[in-house]
Amino acid sequence: MKKIFLTLIVFFIFSVGNVHSNESPDIWDYYWDYYKVSKNSVFGNELDYDRQFLTENYSQIKLILIAGDIIVDTICLIHYETSTNLTTPLSYWKTPEKVEKYKKIFSEEGILLGDQFEAINFPNNHDDNLCLKAGLTDLIKIDNYFVFLTKSGHLIIFSKHLKKK
Repeated sequence: MKKIFLTLIVFFIFSVGNVHSNESPDIWDYYWDYYKVSKNSVFGNELDYDRQFLTENYSQIKLILIAGDIIVDTICLIHYETSTNLTTPLSYWKTPEKVEKYKKIFSEEGILLGDQFEAINFPNNHDDNLCLKAGLTDLIKIDNYFVFLTKSGHLIIFSKHLKKK
């Protein structure tokens, strides 16, 4: 009886492994998980209300990259074209003071804001854009992170293969 039981367990393990290996190996490359909301705001605000609100609203959200779009779960859709067009912090934020503020907040969250990053523009950057209505103002991609900048000045960070904080 023990041999039959062990045989069934081994068979089950190999079957599951075989099914998993037959799946598209990069299916999870399309999903980016919520990682955290920055502790502080780039504006210097340390209001827990704003941070708590963002955490509650985004902690279950995933970013899904599919067919040239970034789907922010149930919130909005952003057209996205992978490109090698990178921007510098200074050309993006326009002033050295803003660059220093953003470098500081990214550093506090353990993300190096290097010399270049990818800026993803929202389509139709005007009032009827659902992302803007949700308080999201900009989206940038740095290494293994997608980072939303928000109206409150907090960062909402999405990553691959990192545990929530």
